[in-house]
Amino acid sequence: MRRQVAVDQLAYAASVSQQTSGNTAASKIIKAITASPTQAKRFRKANQQKRFAIQEVLDQCTQEEMEYMELITKWGCDDSQQSQFQQTFFDISSDDSNIFQSSLVPLRLQVNIRSHKKILWQNPTPSSTRFCRPIRIRFLHEIVDITKEEIKYVEDQAKDLRETKTELFTSGYLRPYYTFHINYLWKSGKSDHFKIVKETKEKIQKEFKDRTRLIVDMPKAGFGNSNSGNTSTRFFSDPKTAAKITGIDLTLIQKLKIILEALSSGHKIDEIKFTEFAKETARLYTNLYGWHQGCPK
Repeated sequence: MRRQVAVDQLAYAASVSQQTSGNTAASKIIKAITASPTQAKRFRKANQQKRFAIQEVLDQCTQEEMEYMELITKWGCDDSQQSQFQQTFFDISSDDSNIFQSSLVPLRLQVNIRSHKKILWQNPTPSSTRFCRPIRIRFLHEIVDITKEEIKYVEDQAKDLRETKTELFTSGYLRPYYTFHINYLWKSGKSDHFKIVKETKEKIQKEFKDRTRLIVDMPKAGFGNSNSGNTSTRFFSDPKTAAKITGIDLTLIQKLKIILEALSSGHKIDEIKFTEFAKETARLYTNLYGWHQGCPK
């Protein structure tokens, strides 16, 4: 058959056959690896690298090190608004316009023996949702009591953790705004507080739109607001303009920019120097805007 039928026709027939039998993924793979002469080799190489990545890490560890592995994580909770869907709830009082979620993010897998640390894996994007995993999701609007309840729920779960046994040598493999509201509230008196805050906010939003074409802190239909990762990137890319529009200290904005860039760089950071720099930034913030309570998130 291979002598009588062209290779591309055979590949197409195999792809259609898999699609017909319900194996959509296999059909797409066949189509992808026959797209170019080198695609199949790349696919095979990538698949092997993924399959043996965790095994290569474990091969570098002694038996003792495997018994003293630590997984460092962080967790948090937040709510967001979303579009309401056309679905019926068993509980009439339920509402899907708000979602309150607590999530866990792995930061580092390391070996810790007698104060000797050996890093096996480190999250390259700790502030991203890439490795974020939900703990609990509820259709609720975030209020102080709900937040306290969620914190207690997670802390109680942490206190009641039980030992988990994991098979390492199997065919499976491990996959292991800041938003500036300072200027809105700056020097506003009690009597005209809300009026000044509103006027200042509108003035800042207009200047950002006129000068940088950025739409900041504006509600979006159905969920959240216009503040995004792209907004943050463009805000900190030009500290002088940001400082001029908001009236916030230029040095503070520059220091915050360095901190955010360091955290999202994916590179190993000198913990001692970074801690000192962060404390220095915090002291500057407190000295300048100690009257404004920082965001707990």
